[in-house]
Amino acid sequence: MKYTPSNSLIVKFGGKFIHKDKQVENPYSIYVAGISGAAPTLASLGTEPYPYRGGFLTEIGSPYNNVLIDQVAMASVRQLASPEGIAENKLYPFRVDSASNASGAANYYSGKENVYAIYGSAEFKLTEQLTIIGGIRNEYNKVTFSGNKVSTLADKSTKVEAINQDNSYNAFLPMLHVKINATKNDIIRLAFTRSFTRPDFGSLNPGTTQDDINRVITRGNPNLKPTFASNFDLMAEHYFGGIGMFSAGAFYKKLSNLIYSNQSTQDIDGVLFNVNEPKNLQNAWLLGFEAGISKRFTELPGIWKGFGVDANYTYTDSKAKVPRFDKGKLIEDESVIPKQAKHLFNVSFIYENSKFMARIAGNYKGKYLDAIRQVAGPEHYRWYSSNFSVDFSSSYSINSKFRLFAELNNITGAPVRYYHGVYDRAEQAEWYSVRGQVGISAKLF
Repeated sequence: MKYTPSNSLIVKFGGKFIHKDKQVENPYSIYVAGISGAAPTLASLGTEPYPYRGGFLTEIGSPYNNVLIDQVAMASVRQLASPEGIAENKLYPFRVDSASNASGAANYYSGKENVYAIYGSAEFKLTEQLTIIGGIRNEYNKVTFSGNKVSTLADKSTKVEAINQDNSYNAFLPMLHVKINATKNDIIRLAFTRSFTRPDFGSLNPGTTQDDINRVITRGNPNLKPTFASNFDLMAEHYFGGIGMFSAGAFYKKLSNLIYSNQSTQDIDGVLFNVNEPKNLQNAWLLGFEAGISKRFTELPGIWKGFGVDANYTYTDSKAKVPRFDKGKLIEDESVIPKQAKHLFNVSFIYENSKFMARIAGNYKGKYLDAIRQVAGPEHYRWYSSNFSVDFSSSYSINSKFRLFAELNNITGAPVRYYHGVYDRAEQAEWYSVRGQVGISAKLF
């Protein structure tokens, strides 16, 4: 609801109730040959060298070319998967994944979330140059989950057990904003806010897979707490006479219960298991600054007025403490916050007029911590390497209803690379070719 007691004061208050139901199932079927029928052999199907187009791991010298076998041609796959092929080879669908079947029970879960929220805010315009906005929001969250624990025992048998878990928490979220109109084209903003991020349903899933043979446990964590942040922000904006603006600012965030992907060990009856699960860190912080510019050179003559540029840069430093035991002694390793790159940069060069638009954009993301391995220590953390990619897009308006467009992504073929502690110990590397699309769009109404 909104209440305006005077021209300089606006008051708002209200409430909200949110109910969410989530049901997750991952069924799949395979086709097996009928006992009375002869299953097709590789020799009976059309094959072709693998891969059909391009090379295989040419980036590292194609070391596996001499051990690759021919693959089934797509034409043969389509024929085999057709109704005629299934009938001819007596193939029958067989369900291998269900909530009661050990092969997939951990991927079946359900969750319910109820959110009860109230809020109130007031906007007070002290002068033409100064506006203050303050407010409070409070949320109570209750989450209920049902899932399964799947155990693969040492004798290779499996066991499925039901798991039920409740989790609830309260979030008190005050905020204060100050807006200063320094000049006609310059604005300064200061803000304090308290915010939070709920754990996602996938992380809260209590489903557990325990492999006694390979000694690996993978599970969610229904006891995860939300991440709370106390945020302090300062931002200045300058608006150009034409189209565009320049902005710069600084920020600081104090974080509690930061959620991260942990890899640790657990002793079960004298057997050491590797455990993968999301967990909470106690305290962390990040600070940094950002700057950006968006400008269209409309004041230039002729063709030049169609050019423009968009660019922004963000620098972020962060710290978190990760507890672990080393030779029976509790120590705290200093770490950066996972998934938080120190350097981010984007720049786009644009040309546009009444009919044509073209944009080429470069995107840089610096290295960041991908996964904490709490027991192993910082020298064994998983990192994501820095990445720079270039994309291109364009369009041409034929008339008011039809438009041609073309897009190219990853023009530079930037690799995706993860490494183990130090850059020279690669864990995973992926290369992707240029991809794009060309088409025509129609506006029917």
